[in-house]
Amino acid sequence: MSITPAHSFRTVVPRERSPFHLSYSTKGFLMGSCFSTAIGNRLSRDQFQILSSPFGIVYDVTAMADQLDILLSERMFTPDDLIHDGELYHSFLHHGSFSGSHSRDVLARMNTALEHARHFLQTADWLNLTWATTRSFTHLPSGRRTANNHQLPGTAFASTYTPLDDLIPRYGDLLHTLRQRYPQLRVTLTISPVRYLQDGFVANTRSKATLHLLAAALENQGAWTFPSYEILHDELRDYRFYEPDLIHPTALATDLIYAHFLDNTLGEEDHTLYDRIQKVRQILNHRVRYPDTPTGIRFQQKRQEAVQSLRQDFPQYPWLFHDVTGEDEQSSGH
Repeated sequence: MSITPAHSFRTVVPRERSPFHLSYSTKGFLMGSCFSTAIGNRLSRDQFQILSSPFGIVYDVTAMADQLDILLSERMFTPDDLIHDGELYHSFLHHGSFSGSHSRDVLARMNTALEHARHFLQTADWLNLTWATTRSFTHLPSGRRTANNHQLPGTAFASTYTPLDDLIPRYGDLLHTLRQRYPQLRVTLTISPVRYLQDGFVANTRSKATLHLLAAALENQGAWTFPSYEILHDELRDYRFYEPDLIHPTALATDLIYAHFLDNTLGEEDHTLYDRIQKVRQILNHRVRYPDTPTGIRFQQKRQEAVQSLRQDFPQYPWLFHDVTGEDEQSSGH
C-alpha cells in the first residue's frame, strides 16, 4: 500500500515574473554584499553583460548610499580619501581589494574603477542593490562613515543601526536622481540571506526587517524586490544548504537562488542562447589529462570549434567567451 502525503513538507517561494527582462542585450550593474558578488560571478560566467561595484563588497545600507552619491557626482578620489595603517593605504569607502602599499597605485585603481562604472551606468539597463545590514560604523578619529574597517582596532569605531525614517528619504532621493539621469534604468533590490550575528539574533532580525520595509517603500517608486532572503530561509530552510559556519549559504544554495532569479527574469527569447552557453561551458570545463596526445589535441580543437560556432551563430553578442583561450575558461571581465 502506498501513501501519498497531503503536502510536500516544504514551502515554495512562487516564481513571479519581474517587471524587467534579463537578456544578453541588456547590461546590469550590481552593488552590495558578498552574496551580490556570488550572483554577479554567475551572471558573468553565463556571459551576461555585468559590472560589479567600483567600491567592492559593501554590507551597510547607509555606506552604500554614500557610494551611490559619489557615483552620481563628478568628484574623484584624492590622497585625503586614504588612511595609512603603518603598512597599507586604505579607503574607508572601499573593500580591502583596493588597498595597497603605494598611495598612487591605490588611488589610480579607485579612480579607474569609478570612471569605468560611471561610463557603464550611462547605458546600463538594470541596477541591483543587495543590502546586508543597517549596522553602520563611524571612524572616531576622522568622523568618517565606513564601508570597511580594514581590521583596524575596534576601539577606533562607533556603530549604530540606521533607522527606517532616515533610510526611506535617503534612498527615495537616490532613486529619483537615478530615474531622472538614466530613464532606461530599472532598479532591483535584494536582501542578503546571510545573517549578521555580531550583535545577536534579535539585532539581526530587526536589521533585516528594516531592510525589508525599506524595499517595500521603494517598490512604490518602481523598484522590484527579488526574494533571495525568503528562498533560503523559507524554501530551502535546512542547514545542509549552509556552510560550516551555519551562516553563509553553500554554493548549491546560491546556485538554486540564482536559478530562481533566472526563472523570474530571463526573457523567453534568450533561453536558446543560454542553453548553448551551458553546453559550451561544459566542454570548456572538461580538463584534458594529457593535452599533448592526439586525443587531447582533438579535444582542444573541439573546444575552439564550439566557441567559434557559438560566436558565428550569435554575431550580435561579440563578447561571448571573448577571454577564453584554448586551455581554460575565464568568466570575468564582460
